[in-house]
Amino acid sequence: MKIGIVTSEIMGETDRLISETAARLQADGVVLAGIAEAVAAVEHSGIAGAGLFVLNKFGPQEAEGHGFCEAIGAALEHDIPVLVGVGKGSRAGLERFVDGMGEALPPEPDAIYAWCKGAMGA
Repeated sequence: MKIGIVTSEIMGETDRLISETAARLQADGVVLAGIAEAVAAVEHSGIAGAGLFVLNKFGPQEAEGHGFCEAIGAALEHDIPVLVGVGKGSRAGLERFVDGMGEALPPEPDAIYAWCKGAMGA
C-alpha cells in the first residue's frame, strides 16, 4: 500500500502543493486519476491505466467512510499509489482509514514529486 499524505499549516498550501505536483507529473506524461473527475465518474470509469490516484482533500465525507474511500481502495487494490491532502479537521479520520500504512510527506514540492515518482516505480 502506497499512500503519500500532504498537509500544511498554511491555509491553501496543501491544495497548491498537490496541484503543482499533479501538473508536473502530467507534464511527465503520467496518467492521473482523482478529483479532476466526479466520484461517480471515477468509480464507474475505473482507474485502469492510471499511474497515480490524486485526492487533494480527504475531507469529512471520507473521514466517515464515504466520498472517495472506495476509489482510494480500488486504486490500492490495483497497486496504484495514492497522493492525498488532508487538513487538521480530517487528519484523525485519515489516520484511521490508512491504519498506519500512509507516509507523511514534507510540505515541499520536490519531496512530494520525488515520493510520487518513487511510488510509481519511475
